[in-house]
Amino acid sequence: MLTRGSPLELTAFLSHIDLRNGVITAAAQTDRSSKPVLGQIRCAEGRRNARLTFVYPDGDLDSLALAALLDGLAQQAGLAGSFGVLAEVDELAPIFETLRRSGYAVYGWQRIYLLPFQGKDVPEDEHQWFFAAPEDEIPIRQLFQSLVPPLAQAADPLPPGRLYGLVYRENDQIQAYIESTYGPEGIYLRPLIHPNVVNIQALLRSLEGLLLPLLDRKVYLTVRSHQSWLENPLVAMNALATERQALMVKHLASVQRKPLLSVARSMMDDTGIVEPTIPPIRSTQKLVEKDLSGVNHSSQREDI
Repeated sequence: MLTRGSPLELTAFLSHIDLRNGVITAAAQTDRSSKPVLGQIRCAEGRRNARLTFVYPDGDLDSLALAALLDGLAQQAGLAGSFGVLAEVDELAPIFETLRRSGYAVYGWQRIYLLPFQGKDVPEDEHQWFFAAPEDEIPIRQLFQSLVPPLAQAADPLPPGRLYGLVYRENDQIQAYIESTYGPEGIYLRPLIHPNVVNIQALLRSLEGLLLPLLDRKVYLTVRSHQSWLENPLVAMNALATERQALMVKHLASVQRKPLLSVARSMMDDTGIVEPTIPPIRSTQKLVEKDLSGVNHSSQREDI
């Protein structure tokens, strides 16, 4: 909603035409006399988990209808190939407890900041961020694994394949990575910044020159629990914070561990002999003998 505005507006409706978004909208009600409850999830292409985008109305919800709606949306997300459903909700909101009873678990928290960006350009020699190149993928994933707790990694991992965010380097090493989501109403940034970064305020301010044109859009940056040290620099920048939100996930699939013994059995043929996955030693020896055909064979075998 921060980037696309109200889900009932025309601009948000038109964004659903993009089939890559995988938008699923549903309604539920307990009886004809009660008000229906509306909800929507987004199964974005390349993402492991779907995301609960909104529930309407915000208050005075029919708890039975809401529970049925959440279960129905989770089922549709599973049919669409998602492994789970993510939700971001205010900790004091009535829907928080309903989500917990519907199988959602908390894996962290976040606070969203409105950055004081007004479309000010930054001189080219002051740019500190660069668009990620294909060779940056492994260092970015290593940074993610070192900074993000395992619980959060399992719930909201980086998308597979090429990463297209912004990177920042210090001493030829990637120390920060930022994902961005653009919409008609705003720009949403998800940072991953190492605490050893020098002068974090200047680094965050330099983002303004790379987000042009803003076109009167607001710029939001989320600070998650494993990056809470960013809050003080953002307050010093006069960024405005929202209420703290709980990060929740409903897992639709469970990990099944397979012992190595079963893997070995799958490699056996009908006689119970394990089929080798690498050439036998004698085959390698024949290749060496062929390359050393001019050398005395007795000395060659001793060397081997």
